[in-house]
Amino acid sequence: AGATLQLANIVKNEGSSKLAIMWAAAALQNLAASYCDTEGDGRCYWDWEARTNLSLQQGMTVISDGSSIRKELAADSQLVNRLKKLACLGPVKGDMTEQNPYVGMNAVPGGAYDESPNIVSWAATGALKNLALDPTARILIENDETLKCICRATHSRDWLEENKGQGALHYLRPSDPCWFQDDDYQNGKLCVDDRFLDTDGYTCSEYGNATEQQCLATNGQGVSAREACCACGGGKPEESWTTTSSEKAAN
Repeated sequence: AGATLQLANIVKNEGSSKLAIMWAAAALQNLAASYCDTEGDGRCYWDWEARTNLSLQQGMTVISDGSSIRKELAADSQLVNRLKKLACLGPVKGDMTEQNPYVGMNAVPGGAYDESPNIVSWAATGALKNLALDPTARILIENDETLKCICRATHSRDWLEENKGQGALHYLRPSDPCWFQDDDYQNGKLCVDDRFLDTDGYTCSEYGNATEQQCLATNGQGVSAREACCACGGGKPEESWTTTSSEKAAN
């Protein structure tokens, strides 16, 4: 608990160096993970059961459970908000140069990029990824702006940001909620689906070619796809986003 607190304080401290924040967030990511007896990598793998419950894949045995750390970190709203803000510093933009490093490629060598904002986002997104294994933390993380940042990270030019973004999105939602208006995934207009599961068990991601009548389908609480799903004109669109030229990005 002491180490967790110290690492969290580094992340929350606005005066911390970018390098210190990166390593602290990366360490929190590892502490918040659970580890299994998986041959070769020791990772645990999680799937959505009936698109409602994120559960450990069958046959896996947890040998190190990070759930208590996840709950401890989720209880620190300042930390969660700080991680969300840092995650939204990414993804990297433009071509990789000496002045614009990709952390997954440059590997932060020799202190050359210690204060580059590019080195922070992947670690913050990774910490959020493992926090999202906790249902309470998932609710705290899943606000509109953070989800948009994670959507963009899933198509980052840097493989490390892309990897963390895809993992976070999988733990946050049972299906991809990100709809881009064009192929420029990092900068194009974006709409994010609300959390939605209709009475037939379909999520918004399956409404891409839905008719107006089909968009009237509702979930158990009476919310319609027209309200919740980007493809039906709902969800959380950015200004000037339109369904007429929307595209579902393939993962």
